[in-house]
Order: sequence, then structure tokens, then C-alpha cells
Amino acid sequence: MLGSCCRATEDSCRAAQSDDALLSAVGHWDGSAAGEFVMAAATPKAAFMFCADEWPDVDESAFQTHEVARALVAAVESSAKNKSDVILGATAVLLGEAGLAAQRAEHERIAGNGAVPLIVTLVEHDGKSVAVMVTVIPMAPATLH
Repeated sequence: MLGSCCRATEDSCRAAQSDDALLSAVGHWDGSAAGEFVMAAATPKAAFMFCADEWPDVDESAFQTHEVARALVAAVESSAKNKSDVILGATAVLLGEAGLAAQRAEHERIAGNGAVPLIVTLVEHDGKSVAVMVTVIPMAPATLH
């Protein structure tokens, strides 16, 4: 489920459409609430960051992998209001049960060390094939001044 405290500023959303979209979005990120993780999804054309409090329950057998990957690309590059839901759900389907279990275990480890889990999903579609890479890394919590 998406977190209610997503703190991406309007500037970070605009910045996420530039050539160096992912780095710019991270630079303008204002943080996430305790218990949430941050997801950054990027294609060569766009990037989008949001926070979520948990992975959705999905039935991966209900989807065809190539359709899910195309939906992921389209969501990252779109301006749809539900793009966070699509990105999170598509990534969950592509990870499968074993991948989600590994992500959850890594989230707990990272959060236990006082950091915020940052999930980075990179996806590229060349018209014939789709390449997807998903990793989770620790991110320092935002400091408010």
C-alpha cells in the first residue's frame, strides 16, 4: 500500500522528467516517514520516486511477464495519477514470491540499522525486449532543519 506521507515536492516531480532524472529526483527528495520504504523507478526517459508502507499482495500467475514489464515502463513514463500503484505492483509481480521475501528481509535489516530502504528499479524497453534491474540499498533518513 502506498504511504500517506509521500514527501516528494513539486520540484522533485518536475525534476524527475529531466535527462538526469533519477539523480535529480533523489537530490530533491524530502524523505519518508518511519516504517516506509522509498522506491525510485527509472527508464532512460523518466524517473519517479514515491514512498510506500508495504508491498502489495499479487498473484504473479495472473500476469504475463512481458505485459507487466511494458506496464512498468509505461507507468514510469506517464503522468497517470495511479502510477505509484502500477510501479509497485508491476515490480512485485516481476520479483515474484521469492524476490519479495528477499526484499522484505533486506528492508528489515536496513531499517534495523536506522536507515530507510531505497528500492531502485531500472527498466529499459527497446521495442523487442525489456531489461529490468531491482535492488535495495540503505538511504539516510531525511533531516528536517
